[in-house]
Amino acid sequence: MAWIETTGCGNTECTDVAFVAKLSGGRSKAVDGQQNDCGAGPCIPTGTWITQLMGGGPLIAWNDWYVDCTAKCNEGQEAFARYGVKHQTLRRYYRGRMTHVREERAAHPLLAVGGGRMAIRVSGKIDVLKPSGARVSAVSAPDVQSVALSHTELGIAGRSALGVYDPATGHLRKSIALGPNAVLQLAGINSRLALLRGSHTLELVRLSDGALISVPLASNVALRLVDAQLTKAGLFYAYNAKKAGGRLVFEPLSKLLARF
Repeated sequence: MAWIETTGCGNTECTDVAFVAKLSGGRSKAVDGQQNDCGAGPCIPTGTWITQLMGGGPLIAWNDWYVDCTAKCNEGQEAFARYGVKHQTLRRYYRGRMTHVREERAAHPLLAVGGGRMAIRVSGKIDVLKPSGARVSAVSAPDVQSVALSHTELGIAGRSALGVYDPATGHLRKSIALGPNAVLQLAGINSRLALLRGSHTLELVRLSDGALISVPLASNVALRLVDAQLTKAGLFYAYNAKKAGGRLVFEPLSKLLARF
């Protein structure tokens, strides 16, 4: 597992640190640390930020974004200044080692990790990468909204449809119209199902025929839904119980398929 902590904040800067640890427990390990200029005083969004931390199986990846002023940068104009990513490093932690994978002069955000691969957005397409950074395939996706990746499937949700691709070749296997569910975020895919997530809803898409059903959530769960993820094993979702702290729920794949 992996997470980001903000540490060592002063008046003008803070340090973000990425940590990894085994699910079985034990000591955590810091694998990346970056400083930005958003301290206890006025928050200036310059410096380097650790973003898009994602993982799937033994592969964990993230972006380091160096942000700087790009327009209206004169002294005293902070309220009107414009900022952007001037440099990006794609990093990954794999088989006990952290390394940088790619260096870019623009933001090419990491969108998904799964099946031992990473998916990044490069202009109007999605590149699927090996842990080494070598490109496996590329898919044209000018209207991409969200992406999910597994060993067997690459899911790209656009403004109206879900495209299901072979991640090894980029070949389109199926396009599934999403209708009003197109506003939801793709939160996982396996060989049978895809998961769409809203603020308080979860929707399953059966890949064989495009059928959609809602995952029944109690009102107190839906209102406090924190996150959800679909894997080859099934559905995991987390919510904050009103008095008892966080809760994690798992539904196996067989139970999900039986809902249709």
